Amino acid sequence: MHRAKERKHLILLGILAALGLVFFILPVTVKIVNIGNIAGTAICLILLAVSLRYDKFAGMTEHMRETPAGRIVFTLICAFLALCIGIAVVLSGLMIGNIAQKAPENQSCTVIVLGCKVLNGRPSLMLGHRIKAAYDYLNRNPAAKCIVSGGQGSDEAISEAECMKNELVRMGIDRSRIYTEDRSTSTDENIIYSMDIIADEGLSGNAVLITSSFHCFRACLISKKHGLDAVSYAAHTSWYLIPTYWLREWFGILYEIVLRH
Repeated sequence: MHRAKERKHLILLGILAALGLVFFILPVTVKIVNIGNIAGTAICLILLAVSLRYDKFAGMTEHMRETPAGRIVFTLICAFLALCIGIAVVLSGLMIGNIAQKAPENQSCTVIVLGCKVLNGRPSLMLGHRIKAAYDYLNRNPAAKCIVSGGQGSDEAISEAECMKNELVRMGIDRSRIYTEDRSTSTDENIIYSMDIIADEGLSGNAVLITSSFHCFRACLISKKHGLDAVSYAAHTSWYLIPTYWLREWFGILYEIVLRH
């Protein structure tokens, strides 16, 4: 009975690992490769190997625990894995909390739309979602002003800011409500240079950051570091990109907290 139950658990683990592989490999088909899907693919491959060769894996761990040094190594590995799982749970909770955050409505504020990839002068899928979120918010809040923030990469025909402004104007947002910040190359610079525009143009210091859902927490963390009073407004993220970017964001948040504070 115990053996049959163990086998069912291993089959379930193998199925989940295989599904995870699909989710982490899917973004590669649209030329998205980053630490998120690299790490996710590696984790899923390890879990798949464990599910398929569990007897060998169990034998290795049993052999390791036969010596005092081996038991110490085994304990350290287990503690490290438990720590990683705990960190992932905590960070995910913080990220979900920011996604659920409600941006202010019906008042004067400054919307900052964070840039993303421009492809052949047109918004990428992710940038398109951010533009749509900005349009929806600005349309509901006519007193709000908008800063579109993003520079021009070496492989981009126009700056991300210009692309966003063009799209918002085409959708019906008055050009006079939109300010362009086209120097930034990172979220830090998005915030710093947008704060300069807020000060120079006398805009409201109450900011609403519009960015992809997975990025909301880190964007607010960076804003707070630079002294900007901001809440996030989550743009839609395509389902097949969520695992890759969610995992990548864990690394980004840890880098921001541990190495940059």
